[in-house]
Amino acid sequence: MKPPETKLETPVGNDTLVGDPKRQATGLFKGVDFQVWLTVDAWITLEEEQVLVVEGLEDFDIVKEAGGVTTQAKALERKIKTEA
Repeated sequence: MKPPETKLETPVGNDTLVGDPKRQATGLFKGVDFQVWLTVDAWITLEEEQVLVVEGLEDFDIVKEAGGVTTQAKALERKIKTEA
C-alpha cells in the first residue's frame, strides 16, 4: 500500500521547505532525552547494594534486597500543580 502524499507548502525548486508542526516529533524526543538523563543520574548515584533495572516495571527501577522503587519519567510542557 502506498503512503499518502504530503503536499509541500513551498514551490518545487525553492531551497526552503516548511514542515507541518503537527507532524514533528519534538515532544517525543524531549521525553526520551529527559528519561535518559534521569536514568543516568539514578545510575551514578546508586548505593552499593542497589541495582538499576532499565525498562523493567517502569522506565527504570532501583532494586535492593529489601524491595525497590519504580520510576516513570515524564517531561511536561507545564509545571505540575501541587496542593499547598
